[in-house]
Formats: sequence, C-alpha cells, structure tokens
Amino acid sequence: MWSCRRRNDEGEDCAVMGLKFKVHMDGMDELKKAFSKACTKAEHTVAEEVLSDTAPFVPALTKSLTNRSHVEGNYVVYPGPYARYLYHGKVLVDPKINAAGFLTDEGWKSRYGSKKIETDRNLVFNKSVHPQAQAYWFEASKAQNLGKWKRAAENVAKENFKK
Repeated sequence: MWSCRRRNDEGEDCAVMGLKFKVHMDGMDELKKAFSKACTKAEHTVAEEVLSDTAPFVPALTKSLTNRSHVEGNYVVYPGPYARYLYHGKVLVDPKINAAGFLTDEGWKSRYGSKKIETDRNLVFNKSVHPQAQAYWFEASKAQNLGKWKRAAENVAKENFKK
C-alpha cells in the first residue's frame, strides 16, 4: 500500500490511496493447450459422427461417393465435382448443346472442357440403396442429429479436458 497527497478541485489537500498487487498466471499456457486439444478431439469426433449419420441421406447407386467420403481433421470431405453436383440436386447442362451430354457407342459423354450450367430441373434420386437420399443431405441429417452431435462434442471435450 502506498499513499500520497494531492490537491482536489477546491485546493484542499487529500490523501490518495491505492493497492498494488500481482496476479500469478502460472499454468495458463498449459490450460490453453489442454483446452485446445480437448476441443480438437471433440471436433474430430463430431465430424466422424456427421459422416456416419449423414450416409443414409447421400444419394447412392454404387455407394461410390459414400465409400470415398472421409474425415480430415474436423472436416467431412465428399470428393470431387460429382459430390457438389449431387449435393445441389440440379440437372447441369452444357449451354452450347443444351444437354447434359450425348450418347455414343461407348455410353454417355460430355464435351471435353465444357462448363455446365445449373438448370431449374431437380435431379431424381434412386432410393433403392439409401431410401432417404436427397439433395442437401447434410441439412437433412443435421435436422435429425444436431442434438446428438452437440452431446457428443460436450462429452468428448469434457473427457479429454480432464486428462
């Protein structure tokens, strides 16, 4: 503690008192690291659950997209432009020929290098493999599973923060 004297606005002497203290923050860096590690594990766990819980909503004839989908860190990856095409659920056409492609002796083909544009026509998904298959499959899964994902994140974060 210390004190000093100074004059107030009326010119009178008055004492000014103050406290001096020190806060020891030892261990805060370790706490931050532990918290970050717990959150990273929780994010990864939720991504794994999202991938698993969302699979029934992903369009599938051969399960190629489902089988190639994976988790990287805390991201769910549905690879390639094919996934984006299915996700938005709209027919894409080559504007030069006004069609998605053309039939050859070798099957359906597209012009090399063509940049397709989205139409207002919806894709029609075969539901024999995944009866809940639809465009915007993450949103459908989220509507059904968000509470579960939040609980999983909380549980994993708590478990790993205690370690």
